[in-house]
Amino acid sequence: MNFVDDGNDLNDELTTTIEQSLTQVLFDEVRHNFGSFGQTHFKPLAMPENLDAYSQVLLRVDLSCPNGGCDPWDQAAKVTLVKQGERYELARYITPYGQGCGGWSWDLSDFRSLMTGSVTWESYVQVWGASGWLVDMSLEFVEGTPAWEEVTVHKLWQTDGWVYGDPDISYDLDPYTVALSGNAEQVKVRMTTTGHGQGNTGNAAEFMNQAHHIHINGTEAYAQDLWRSDCAQNECANQAGTWTGSRFGWCPGQDVQPWEQNLSTAEYTPGADVTIDYVLEDYTNALNTGYNNTGHTEPFYRIHGYLIEYAGNNVGVDEQAAEAAIAVYPNPTTGQFVVSLPQGEAVRAITVTDVNGRAVKTVAVTGALQYSIDLSALEAGIYLVNVDTANGAVVSKVVKE
Repeated sequence: MNFVDDGNDLNDELTTTIEQSLTQVLFDEVRHNFGSFGQTHFKPLAMPENLDAYSQVLLRVDLSCPNGGCDPWDQAAKVTLVKQGERYELARYITPYGQGCGGWSWDLSDFRSLMTGSVTWESYVQVWGASGWLVDMSLEFVEGTPAWEEVTVHKLWQTDGWVYGDPDISYDLDPYTVALSGNAEQVKVRMTTTGHGQGNTGNAAEFMNQAHHIHINGTEAYAQDLWRSDCAQNECANQAGTWTGSRFGWCPGQDVQPWEQNLSTAEYTPGADVTIDYVLEDYTNALNTGYNNTGHTEPFYRIHGYLIEYAGNNVGVDEQAAEAAIAVYPNPTTGQFVVSLPQGEAVRAITVTDVNGRAVKTVAVTGALQYSIDLSALEAGIYLVNVDTANGAVVSKVVKE
């Protein structure tokens, strides 16, 4: 700990070195507010030189109320990794309406090459009141062999304010051309997109269901279905405000999990360039004047995307591709979790069993890309999510806490 003897505690620096433990606390009930505590907090860390001993790195976040109560509004919050001057948004969540919630987790294993050496963790909560939030945040390291020996992160779009519907602002974001390494075995797009603003044409962008598309090498390839119609099933229940209403990409008092899509081998060539474009659905806001910062606010998207490149498969190409294509989150869960399927995956059945093979939940398959499953009534323990597809069965382990 380095102290500057000037009577100002704010310019003192604390650097922590991670020992070889399975949990590292980043923030312990650190207050975020619009006042003396501030919206943004920093944690410098000397991380291990490599994370090869861990199969996964998980981020966990909980919110509680300071004395006097929590902030009353649903606001965006994010976790950013800073390394050598570069910033990477790793996780996003939305605060609840005035009550503590949490139990949220994100799998950050894609970023393990960045989470080494000297880094700074940044916690930001957009809060405009003096009460604010107490933030608990930690890293969990799961011992085991990583699925891939090499994981390379390429930045794509990084914006917290892409205005939507303004005739002077394009709905086609700038494309990115990425030079892939010659040993790339798998390539994935990982994005977090949430819509904000209301009182506009179609009540964009928070309350408007739009279909945006990823283009690969100039061809429309993947549609995003980010509309959240399940906010009323949020475990952070009985909030104030309109917490049950559907929204684009998020629910109040809930984590925002990334949208992920593996590219087919026909869409990229190892050692060659691949071009990624993000095209928003065509939309014009006829009410793009007279914003009042209350019931009529400018529609915009928070968009952070990455192209993830994998090499050196440690578990077999077919098995890894199947596991990566079907996502189960949050995991561990306190009861409710989501099974996310890739575009075009033909699913026949989804069944949850206990470790003895007894079926505890059968999901009605409707052709959707996401299925919400609730195990709240079951005992804590390990359960298996069995997804039967046209290409074979995929089994994912989920931990109920």
